[in-house]
Amino acid sequence: MNNSLQILDQVKPQVANLSMQDVRVDLLSADALVEVRGMQAVMTPTAKNDLLKATGLDFATIDRIKQTSGEKGANAVVRNAMKSVADKKMLFAFDGPRITRVVDPSQNKAAAGMQPAHVKKMAEMMIEKGMQVYGVTASPDGTNVCIQLCDPRVYDSPLTMPSHKNEAISVGKSIHWDAMGGTSIHDFVKRLICSNGLIRGEDGRAATWLTPNMDAATLYKLLFEDVSTNKINAYFSKIAQLQETPLSVREFQEMYKHIAKFGDDLGVIRDHLGDAPNSNGKFNFSMQYERKGLDLENMTAKQLANAPTPFKWWDGINTMTWLGSHETKTNVSEWEKTKMLQAAGKMINRSNQDASNWIFDVPSFN
Repeated sequence: MNNSLQILDQVKPQVANLSMQDVRVDLLSADALVEVRGMQAVMTPTAKNDLLKATGLDFATIDRIKQTSGEKGANAVVRNAMKSVADKKMLFAFDGPRITRVVDPSQNKAAAGMQPAHVKKMAEMMIEKGMQVYGVTASPDGTNVCIQLCDPRVYDSPLTMPSHKNEAISVGKSIHWDAMGGTSIHDFVKRLICSNGLIRGEDGRAATWLTPNMDAATLYKLLFEDVSTNKINAYFSKIAQLQETPLSVREFQEMYKHIAKFGDDLGVIRDHLGDAPNSNGKFNFSMQYERKGLDLENMTAKQLANAPTPFKWWDGINTMTWLGSHETKTNVSEWEKTKMLQAAGKMINRSNQDASNWIFDVPSFN
């Protein structure tokens, strides 16, 4: 992982504030071609989903409409929904001929205004105070930069569980700059036993946003003083809980959307989970369901939330953070790895996991 702040000097996002009257797009077309002021571009799936969300829809809703009303019905719903943004101006991010993101600035409550130079100055101030750079990554389109900095002090686990032997961490902050949103700050944890990084999520709370005119006392508290002993002990307690909490199939599928990108690292996945997909892409536990006559692919989300896997929550988190923090055989960008660390942090901070109220006659993994 790169640890040079020079990335911030090289970030040159291509962002345009465009009237939707100048944009022609069919959100449900397969080719994703867009016409912008008479010029053609290609809209990525993320950008298409961004624009769809701006209308109040999402692809899951569209899929349900297709099942009941067919393609024509879905197209009619999308065309009607697009009328709600027809007179708006939207921020479009470009990576060459590709549109990578779309943001409705009127819905963006996080004040923009922080520039990469501001973020770099903050990071340099933290380094002067003894913090160390763990990693610096940027999105390919230049609209996002994430900087992780750690206090070199080591905190040993206060827990006596055998599974916590040698568990120790360093803590710090992760600063996330977004050219189309704002600049937020999050807790960062570095596990010393395996050098895994973890960007802790906000557990449903509003993110802490940084602004160029923030007063010095508030900024100092956010950057240096806001990681308390209580937070550190809470982190270790959370590990203990997650090591004993089974993953439901729904939760595992959510994690595996990230893990599956590392197809050339099945050995690492097997080492961490004790299982890996076979040549047909199936895990052993899914075949046990099939032998019971249960088809996971046709279960509802509620049923999947009550269906067990042999994995514990910490197995999944540990797999995600290892893949996101180390050199891998799979060619995955550093930015994708950073996004996985962010996803793992949000997951670990959830208040609740799926209840262990498994559906009837399921395989037992005890």
